[in-house]
Amino acid sequence: MVKGSLRRIRQVFSSKGSSGQKKLDRLLLEKRLCHSDPFRPPGEYLREYIQMIESYISTTTEEEAVYLYVQLESVTKVVQGLNKKSYRIGNRKLTTVDVSSIIRSKPKDKMHGMGKWMFMKNRRLGKFRGV
Repeated sequence: MVKGSLRRIRQVFSSKGSSGQKKLDRLLLEKRLCHSDPFRPPGEYLREYIQMIESYISTTTEEEAVYLYVQLESVTKVVQGLNKKSYRIGNRKLTTVDVSSIIRSKPKDKMHGMGKWMFMKNRRLGKFRGV
C-alpha cells in the first residue's frame, strides 16, 4: 500500500469520529494480520480476533492483564489500567515487570497465547525501531 493512500484512509476514517477510528483500527489490524499465514484468508484472523475479544471474560488479575495487553499492545498502558482498577500484588501496585512476566509465562488459554505472541513480536520489532 502506498504511503499517500494510507494517509488518505486515515483522514477519511478520522473525520467520522470514534466509530471511524474503530473501523480504521480494524482495517489496519486486518492489514497487519493478513501477512502472517499465506494459506488462511486475511479476514479470518480479524474475525477470530474480534470474536475472541468480545467473548472473553477475565476472572483473575493475570487474565485481566493479558486481556488488556491484547487490546492495547502496551505494557505501560496495561499497568496504568490495572492500577486504576485497584489491582494489587500483596499490598503494592503492579509494575511493568510484573505485567511482562505474566504475559511471558506459559499460556493458559488461547487469549494468553495470542498475548504472548504479540508481546514477543513487539519485542523483536522494537530492536529495529531503536526503542
